[in-house]
Amino acid sequence: MSRAGRLSPFPTSLETDRLTLRLPDEEGARVEHEMILESLDHLWPWFSFRAKPPTLAEREALAARQRAQAAEGTSATYLVFAGDRAVGKVWIEIEGPVARMGWWLRSGATGRGYATEAVRRLSELAFAAGIERLEVHTDPDNAPSRALAERVGFVLEEILPDTHDRPDGARRPECVYVLLSAGRSGI
Repeated sequence: MSRAGRLSPFPTSLETDRLTLRLPDEEGARVEHEMILESLDHLWPWFSFRAKPPTLAEREALAARQRAQAAEGTSATYLVFAGDRAVGKVWIEIEGPVARMGWWLRSGATGRGYATEAVRRLSELAFAAGIERLEVHTDPDNAPSRALAERVGFVLEEILPDTHDRPDGARRPECVYVLLSAGRSGI
């Protein structure tokens, strides 16, 4: 780890046996926009896209910010591709020796292990770069994300009461899953 809260610049792409993870560019922003619009109901209530679908211009601006953050080493967001098909998104945000991860898959891409594979690869990168603790925060009702975290080796540390408002307006607790660099057996 180079400086507190930063890693060296993140690579523009990562590979697994079946997937390619790529930092978003303008074409990636277009592809992500299509995935979101296709998956509005699937991503609700975990993401607010259904209430206010993003514009392509907003996704392009976000992709530019994400590339800059990856170059700074403060966070990285990757679009996940299975062959030529974009299947989702995975990200990591660095805060000193701790990083927080998240992900989503487009509708029709679940149940194939894509998110598990992408999260494992990004976890490997984080630990190799000196991150000591990875966290995943998810709604207790988001059973697929909770199961994915556990498959990768994350352990439920606590459930924080009344932590956030979901896009559907419900005040919700939040599960905090943790994976430590010394306990990477699931990766």
